[in-house]
Formats: sequence, structure tokens, C-alpha cells
Amino acid sequence: MGVQELGESIHAHVTKVDYSSKAFLISSLIDLYCKLGRTRQGNAIFDEIIIKDLLCWSSMINSYGINGYGNEALETFSKNEGWNWFYAMEKIYGITPKLAHYACMVDLLSRQGHVKEALEFGKSMPIEPDKRIWGALLAGCRSICGSIEIAEFVVEQLIRLDQENTSCYLVLSNLYAEQFRWEDVERMRKLVDKKRLRKETGYSIIEANS
Repeated sequence: MGVQELGESIHAHVTKVDYSSKAFLISSLIDLYCKLGRTRQGNAIFDEIIIKDLLCWSSMINSYGINGYGNEALETFSKNEGWNWFYAMEKIYGITPKLAHYACMVDLLSRQGHVKEALEFGKSMPIEPDKRIWGALLAGCRSICGSIEIAEFVVEQLIRLDQENTSCYLVLSNLYAEQFRWEDVERMRKLVDKKRLRKETGYSIIEANS
């Protein structure tokens, strides 16, 4: 009990002085809680980390293992593989990640249901996200309940990059319908109709003999 109280005190101090970005400290906290059998607390800390390094991944995998969560350990290991290769590109092979590589990571996170983490990763990129990044995120929002706010933000970014794009409005409309937000569904329908009308008017053909 004394060790647990001391660990909680250290955790509070780390949070207070904003050392939560220090991977070594965070991985130690994950290890501490899980050795005490508090896997849920360790996982909560792990989930809060936006950009996870190998120390954090290894601590979480080990923590699941020592507490008898074999499936969770294997699943976390599988997720870690993508990050491992991504970091190895630059650190080991000297390859600077390009947009395509970042898009793969966003897609990986989104497919696993971690759309919030994928969004933060996209925002933290050293280069401007393109339609591939936002498209992968929007696809992830379609399968995750409760991600409507992220979907709205992503659609804004897609429209900013391609003002004539109406497919993202349809995806957002479907998400609204799943939550019975019919006024928003109607609003999306009107936006789609308006954009289609504008496009048809802009590209109308004038007969040659008129």
C-alpha cells in the first residue's frame, strides 16, 4: 500500500509539472500501475499519449502479459509493429517520412478505431495534411460511434482542400442519421444539392449553332 501511495504521488507530481510528454516517466508509470494489478489505470495513461515511443509500447505489452491479458498483449504488439517500422525509417534507415507514410499511419490508427489519436497525429505532422490524411480519418469515423465531432472537423478540412467535393457531406449525413439528427441530415442534403447545381451551371454546354 505504501508503494502504491508513493506511485500515485509521483504520478500527480508528473502531471502537475507537465512532464507527461517524457516517455521514460510515462512508461515507468504504466509499469508501476500494472505491476500493482491496476491494468485499467496503466492503459488509461497509455491511451493519453499522443505519440508513443517503443518504451511506452513495450511497457504496455509487458503489463498486459504479467496480468494474464494474453489477447490484449498480442493486439498491442500488432499495433506496435506499425509504429516500429515508422520510427525505424528515419532512425535506422535514414528515410525522411513523406505524406504517403504519414497517411499509412493515420489509416492504421483509424482502422483500429483510434480516430482521436489519428487526428492528433495528423495535426502534429511536420508537413501539411492532404486529402489522403483526412480521407483516412473520415473513413475511421464511419465505424466508430461517438466520433461525430471529429468527422465534422475532418469534413471542414476536406472541403477546404476540394470545395466541389460532395462525397464527404454524404458520409457526414449518414453519421447524423445514425444519431437521429434529422435537421443536420437535411442541412447536408441542401449543401450537396447546392454544390451540384453550381457545378452543373458552371459546366453547361452552349450549342455551337446557337
